[in-house]
Amino acid sequence: LRLLRAIRIATELSFVIEENTWKEIIADVPLIAKVSGERIRIELLRILGSDNAYEGIMLLKQANLLNYILPELLEGVGISQKRPGRHHTDDVFTHNILSLKFCPSKDPIVRFAALLHDVGKPKVRSKDEKGFVIFYNHEVSGANIARNICDRIKFSKKERDKIVNLIR
Repeated sequence: LRLLRAIRIATELSFVIEENTWKEIIADVPLIAKVSGERIRIELLRILGSDNAYEGIMLLKQANLLNYILPELLEGVGISQKRPGRHHTDDVFTHNILSLKFCPSKDPIVRFAALLHDVGKPKVRSKDEKGFVIFYNHEVSGANIARNICDRIKFSKKERDKIVNLIR
């Protein structure tokens, strides 16, 4: 839990984690698997509720903690969304975290939904008749993935339903 707390505190206070502490966090990352979903959810929501939520998620990624906490989000790394006439130019992962960064709401539940809003795209990715990438029904897939994530890290039914409905 201290791994998450270090990142949460650094995020909330705009601190830089000392180099040796950072090395120890990275070395101990597999220990996060022993932390309960409830405790992970609490720290994650505090990160998402801070003014530096984007930076906090990036710290989780850099420490490899995101591999344990939200591996579904990382499935979007390198998944292109580019097609002629579309505004999406980033991969799915970058698009999701930028959605968090520019989310106007301060509500950590809404921010979590923004972070996960396109999490279903990698699962449904295909190509159209012209060979361009398409993501049919990604919102349905994403809502199911979000539901599973929320259950895994023990969101309340009310919070889970709000997140799922925002994604759908």
